[in-house]
Amino acid sequence: MLQGVTRLAIAVVSLGSAIASGAACTGEERVTKPVTNTAAPAATPSPVPAGWVPIQPSEERRRCANYSRDEWQISIDGGAVSIAKASTREPNSGPKLPFALPPQPELRGRRHVLAAGDGFLVGFDAGEWGGALYWFGKDGAGQQKLASENVRGLVALGPDTALAIEGLAHLSMSEGRVRWLERRGGAGAFRAAAQTPLPDAPQAHVAVPGGAVYLLTTSSLVRVTPDRRVTVVQPVETYGLYPDSMAIDPGGALWIGMRQLVLRLLPARDRFTETWLVREDCQRAEQVNLDCFCRGG
Repeated sequence: MLQGVTRLAIAVVSLGSAIASGAACTGEERVTKPVTNTAAPAATPSPVPAGWVPIQPSEERRRCANYSRDEWQISIDGGAVSIAKASTREPNSGPKLPFALPPQPELRGRRHVLAAGDGFLVGFDAGEWGGALYWFGKDGAGQQKLASENVRGLVALGPDTALAIEGLAHLSMSEGRVRWLERRGGAGAFRAAAQTPLPDAPQAHVAVPGGAVYLLTTSSLVRVTPDRRVTVVQPVETYGLYPDSMAIDPGGALWIGMRQLVLRLLPARDRFTETWLVREDCQRAEQVNLDCFCRGG
């Protein structure tokens, strides 16, 4: 694999009762393709933020961007798209735990925390060194191990249902899955209810109106729906660019922040149209050893 560890930014979004339609599904579900895009086309696309311009990155530019120290975070502020430089790489996500974790070797690496029911779901991602998924009671007692996989993100689907996004890209390996988590009777610990494979390792994701989750893997944009299916929408090549955040604007466009580049996916009937963006002062770039420097417009 290219330098670094593929990362996934986490966004915890409640999807309400939409998951109810898939509550009876169990076991490992299948990946389907292709798909008809259900997102409504944006009548007026959100404007590109000031200081950013379109670019068609070559393979050489993508390889250079892999070494860039600039990483971009996407947010939607008052309906407008905001692009800011990331302050750190591989940050923990979710609330701070009100207790100390037990001294267990597998509880290491990047940490994702999701308040769930009367406790916490906690996922760990140490890259090629492994990962784990646990449920802890609110005071840290009653821990329960749910999986031994790299957890790349957690999404709340309702008070008693959640989604763990798992996977790893390392050397020639790129694999992933989503794991459905639930608790019965509205009390007690969560349990792993089902798994659905992804086409390859997950990177960034965002929940969208209507109950779906769009997720970017190393090769594709996929949609996870409440009936516990993962459907490939279209190929999107971002391997080595480490997408670290993903947001949806009011017009339905998906925005993805990564190393040196930003990608906008604009809904267009049954697919999304790609627009790659860079800072105005970074239309040209040069790789020098293990760094990628902007060389102006």
